[in-house]
Amino acid sequence: MKRLVCMPAVAILVAACATPLTPREHGAITGGAIGMGIGAIAGSTSGHAGAGAVIGGVSGAAVGGVIRDAAQQRQAAAPAPRSVVVARPAVVVPPPVVVTATPTWVLVPGTAVYYSPEIQADVYLHGGVWYYRVSGVWFTGPSHTGPWDATPVTAVPMMVTRIPPGWRAKPGPPEVPPGLRKRMGG
Repeated sequence: MKRLVCMPAVAILVAACATPLTPREHGAITGGAIGMGIGAIAGSTSGHAGAGAVIGGVSGAAVGGVIRDAAQQRQAAAPAPRSVVVARPAVVVPPPVVVTATPTWVLVPGTAVYYSPEIQADVYLHGGVWYYRVSGVWFTGPSHTGPWDATPVTAVPMMVTRIPPGWRAKPGPPEVPPGLRKRMGG
């Protein structure tokens, strides 16, 4: 009886050492070992531990192989993890604002935004901050000549972003108040 129980265990051990196991073989061996143990325990209650071990081992091996196959198929069907490529942001430097004379600052009608008809660029003053738009990219700076730092459009007041690119009105009413002109360096 002991030989009957030991023979499958020795056969499994020899087979396992001969070559690397496939996932299916690994599942079958694991299932067979568990099945043998449970079968031997169940068989010992009726006085047939060896027969229970053999039946449990064979059925455990079959079930272990099937379960491992199903797990392997599910793993193969799972989508591969996505790769994310993060591009380094480009440093954007706008062209310089060319000012030939002291600019006159005029309110854009219907807003609290100032512009200069003498500057041929989208440079605006709103709330004490200077904004400069070049090809849809916004910049902020300490004066109407820069230096400029790239700014996300979400950080630019909506009143400023609503002014169409390249917009120019003819010089006209109201000029920058004198106190604000002093702060602007004019």
